[in-house]
Amino acid sequence: KAPKAPTETLVFPDHRPTSASVPEAPPAHAITSTEPGLLEISQADKLVTYLSSLSLSESKIEAAKWILDQWGVVPGNLSGSNEWLLDDLNNDYQLIPYEMSGNMDRLIQLNYPAILEITLPNGQGTKYLALLSVNKKVGKFGSVDRIEMPLENLEQLWNGKAIILWRDFENLPLKLSNGYKGKEALWVQKNLRLLGFFKGREAPVYGPKTREAVIRFQRRYGIKDEGIFNTETRLMVYNLLN
Repeated sequence: KAPKAPTETLVFPDHRPTSASVPEAPPAHAITSTEPGLLEISQADKLVTYLSSLSLSESKIEAAKWILDQWGVVPGNLSGSNEWLLDDLNNDYQLIPYEMSGNMDRLIQLNYPAILEITLPNGQGTKYLALLSVNKKVGKFGSVDRIEMPLENLEQLWNGKAIILWRDFENLPLKLSNGYKGKEALWVQKNLRLLGFFKGREAPVYGPKTREAVIRFQRRYGIKDEGIFNTETRLMVYNLLN
């Protein structure tokens, strides 16, 4: 059974009718608002000014609220320590944090909303911003407001670190590797077969053929090809099955 994504419009890319597509050129003014609740920021320094008004914890909480919204969850009281926020999201909303380093192409390929770590210039510290969707060269983000901004401006400030909040639809073990026995190995084989990577007889054992199929899958999608069905591999499989 294929897992369910948050909703069709919550992940990348932002599928909207052509007539409503966001223009690739930035707006004439640095910050504008053309639709209710949406800020258009066309310059990186304006984003710096916007985020500098928030503390690190405030920016992370605001970003987390948007991620919960993407998953169709009404957030409760998220105020509190930045240190415990991710644990709270896991315990209260069953959203598992996956911390990754990469680039925007990688995030778009994984196709999950994410909390981005932003490094402000001149020692102004670290802030957080939710990445909600991408349409060509423009992204939609979440903080105190919903923000639309060219990706090139965001990438001037993003340090490449992101937190993906995801759900394990199948409740699989943290890692599956060679020698594992159980129905979870069958799940991996069946779904990698659906995706065109597993060939051979299915059995409840993670053996050499399963490992080879996982390696082929990992190489195809730029994941470290160690043959272990790990978190990033699972995220990609879930996305493709959806």
